[in-house]
Formats: sequence, structure tokens, C-alpha cells
Amino acid sequence: MRQNRLWTAICFASFFVAGICTTLLGSTFQNLTARYEMPLSNAGIFTTLMGIGATIAVIIAGRLLDRLDVRYVLCGGPLIFGSGVLLLGFAPNLPLALFGTLLFGLGFGTLLAGPNFVIATIYADNAGSALNALNFFYGLGAITGPQLVAFSLRQGNFVFAYAVGGIAMLLMVLPFAQVHIGREHLSDTRNQTTIEWQSLLPFVVLLFFYIGTVKSASAVGSFRKWLSSPKPIQKLRLWRHRHLGLALQEAVPLPALSSKGYRKSNCSN
Repeated sequence: MRQNRLWTAICFASFFVAGICTTLLGSTFQNLTARYEMPLSNAGIFTTLMGIGATIAVIIAGRLLDRLDVRYVLCGGPLIFGSGVLLLGFAPNLPLALFGTLLFGLGFGTLLAGPNFVIATIYADNAGSALNALNFFYGLGAITGPQLVAFSLRQGNFVFAYAVGGIAMLLMVLPFAQVHIGREHLSDTRNQTTIEWQSLLPFVVLLFFYIGTVKSASAVGSFRKWLSSPKPIQKLRLWRHRHLGLALQEAVPLPALSSKGYRKSNCSN
């Protein structure tokens, strides 16, 4: 019983760190796009790659949990996740940052599968409340993440948030390596009937729109915040001049910004 409580605490801690790491991306869209000299409207590529990685990893990790010792999946998730967070935070160029984002998603998806399996296995009789408690700690991490980014921005270095999140996630490998689910737990959980996917279809649709809405809203919110600043049009002109050339700039002129109380003269060439 005491050992089960230890495994539970480790899983809760991992989801808390995961909540921190997953909120870093949306909170630093403006910083990432500025670093790689890309328009903020293209920041959605980061969440897209993260979503692709997480979707693939959840399926693969579930299969692995049916065939391997759970500790391999538990250790692999934080290892890939933390590596992706650090690579994204410190990447000197856009291709490496995109690769780091993909690792970010792969690790996140793997991490989701492992602790959920452990908690559902240990607390088979009251799995519903136990899994809700697990996701409660993810929510606490999601609240903490933006505060960590805000602190990092006040220090003038948003990479600090990625360093803290990535290192904390990598450190989760150490306690996860000690987790062992005895055969007495697995005997009942791995001999289940075939899943009736049709009954799960409403939940699939619900999660599809829920995740899509949340991720899209974060990207749109960052873009509107950027547009409300006094210099969005100048930044877009600079990017277009640098990457697309003068011909397009002359062919498709950008209007002056007159909303949000800013004078048109502030946005003139």
C-alpha cells in the first residue's frame, strides 16, 4: 500500500510538470516567432506539430504498454518530452525548433499513456476518481506554467521557462525507473474484452472539438494581442521585404493601422 502511494505521488508530479511544459508553447508564441523572424500568424505550426506528435505517441505507447514493462514507457515519455522542451527553447534555427516541437508532442503523448495506466491499474476499484485526481495536478501545472513564463519575461529571457520545464521533466525519469507494477495487478487489467469503439464515438467527437478549440483559441489570442500593438504592420513589412522582396511589397501595399487608438502616422513607412 505504501509503495502504491509512492507510485501515485510520482505520477501526480509528472502530470504537474507536464501541465507546466504544455502551456509554455502558447505563452511564448510571440517570442518564438520573433526569434525565427516569422509572422506570428504562422505560429500555429508549433501546435500542429505538437498535436501530430502527441496523437501518434498515444497510439504507440498504448500498444507498448500491452507488450512491455510499464517502466519503459514511463521513462521514455519524460525523456523524449524533456528533450523536446529543451531543444525548442534553445534551438538556434527554425528547423531544429520544429523538430524539438515534434519531440515535445511525442513525449507528451507517451507521458499521457504511462501514468494513466499506472493509476488505473493500482486503483482499479475507483479508477474514475483516481484519474480525475491525476488530471487535477495537470491543471495545477497548466496554471503554474504561464506564471513561470511571466517571471522569465520579467527577467528578459523566456528561455529560462523552457530550461526549468525541460530539466524538471527529464528528472522525472529517475523516480519512474523505480516504478514496478506487480503481476497481481496486471492479471485482471490485461484480460479484458474487446473495446466497443462505437460507444466511445461521442467522447472522441467531444475531445476533437475541445482540444481543437483550446489550441486554436490560444493561437488566435496571441495573434490579436500582436495586432493590438502599435508596430504590427511595420514588422510585417520588414518580414515581407526581407523574405519576399520589393516587388511584392509594391504590388500588395499594406494599409496603415488606425484602430486601437493609434495614429496612422505611427505606422507609416
